[in-house]
Amino acid sequence: MTAWHTLGLCTAMAVSVLLLCGAGATLLRLLKATKVSAFDTFLFSAATGTILLELAVSAGELAPNIRSGVRIAVAITALLGFPGVRTMFALLQQLFLKLLALRRTERLLAALFVLVLTLQGLASLAPLTGSDALHYHFTMQALYLADGFRAPWSLLHGFFCGLSHQLILAGLALGSGQLAQGWLFFGGALGALATLRLVQLWTGGVWPWLAALAFTLTPVAFWQTTAAGAPDIWMSAFLPLCLLAILQARITSSSTFIVLAGVLAGAIAGTKYTGIIFAAALLVGFLAAFRSAGYSSLAKSWLFLVCATVVGIWPYLRNWLWTGDPVFPFLFSRIHHAGPLVNGTALTSILLDTGTSHTFSLWALLKFPLFAAVDALRTPGARAILMDPRGRTFTQAVAAELARETHLILLAGRYEGVDARVSERLADDSISIGDYVLTGGELPALVVTDAVARLLPGVLGAEGATDRESFASGLLEPPQYTRPEEFRGARVPAVLRSGDHARIARWRRVQALWVTWRTRPELLKGAHLTSDERQVVERFERGETPEQID
Repeated sequence: MTAWHTLGLCTAMAVSVLLLCGAGATLLRLLKATKVSAFDTFLFSAATGTILLELAVSAGELAPNIRSGVRIAVAITALLGFPGVRTMFALLQQLFLKLLALRRTERLLAALFVLVLTLQGLASLAPLTGSDALHYHFTMQALYLADGFRAPWSLLHGFFCGLSHQLILAGLALGSGQLAQGWLFFGGALGALATLRLVQLWTGGVWPWLAALAFTLTPVAFWQTTAAGAPDIWMSAFLPLCLLAILQARITSSSTFIVLAGVLAGAIAGTKYTGIIFAAALLVGFLAAFRSAGYSSLAKSWLFLVCATVVGIWPYLRNWLWTGDPVFPFLFSRIHHAGPLVNGTALTSILLDTGTSHTFSLWALLKFPLFAAVDALRTPGARAILMDPRGRTFTQAVAAELARETHLILLAGRYEGVDARVSERLADDSISIGDYVLTGGELPALVVTDAVARLLPGVLGAEGATDRESFASGLLEPPQYTRPEEFRGARVPAVLRSGDHARIARWRRVQALWVTWRTRPELLKGAHLTSDERQVVERFERGETPEQID
């Protein structure tokens, strides 16, 4: 990634976040949720703008062309964000002035907090490494774009995708997985800021900044906000903001903040199945907060519940339409009376594809990919060959032998090689390309592939071309010459320019004997030489040169 590319991504990220916050500010203004601090307004704007984008993308993916539908949803959200951009600039200016007014220690901690977030933001642009991100977070959304919006029976983890996965879908639809990663990082950053704000309600000084730093540097949060690509991180932002909204609703008894709290709770429930537990806990907390304040809580709790349901229901409605089970596969056997075996099969499939339900020995881990791959590749007559320093030495004769096979499977180990049972039970043969050590068997496998492939009919073009090469007859190849006839004082031997094919053939044979005798004399022992050729070798041994031999 070039510096210009990185700069472009950071700019796109900043503009998109600004528009998301602007869209949220527009919604808050419509809801008349404006009588809060600049910090609270910023946090609520960022969260509601993001939820609006998630819901818009959820509607867009129902379009016949998902990519176009999602792009339109993103464009609509951006258009809603333009009217709120000025408000966001004003809020950011106020927040900056408040930062400058902090005491020295707090300013240092604030600067450190900003530095950590900046580094995490840059790290979020790096390639994904999280197994879940590679396995289904990003993969499932890419499959939707490629194959259409349909039940992911080939990847059951797809049923776990929630509202925050729509941010990934939006980024991929716009052609940038890194932009999607940036939006996921923004969820972690917003979670840290929301934690800061929540702690400020209980204590002041350095403690809120220390809490925010602790959040950002927690291994799980750090990992999820950088290269893990986990949309779940957005729950860490929605949850404390929902608590803030509940507290504001309790203070003001305003239905506006009840709606906002319900929307945030719904976003938590819609992010992941486990979010339902958090949303339920927030509902209990909501009821407790209003009961302790002496307010009638029944109507308000219904408003909270309705808002949460409207926002968070989409993933569960989708699963219900596809399978009849809103939390597939956990209730499938109960709802459809299909027996526990169906549930067990689905759950086992989901767990086994990442290996989370069992522990495996080294042999089991080795056997699964290597034996399964060879078993899948084997055909009748196939020959599996292990690249192994203990194998027989690879020669031209061995290459010719392998070229006569109908199907070869080359097995390459790495570093310390492979388990002994691979050579005992899986490989039919083993080959070494020489007495030296490499870091793996990949290069030997390439050597064998090249040497064997060029012996196959049609590979080199001219039939019989390999018969005149080194080792074909047990000898090295004679010198080769091309045009021009003279170069830097060195001329092509006259015999090659004579046109006498018999003399040329004899010259080449003598030169092959000479080159082999001088550089690889051990090859002459196994070469099939005529009596005349043996006499030529004897003359070499007496000190004669090819020029002295007619």
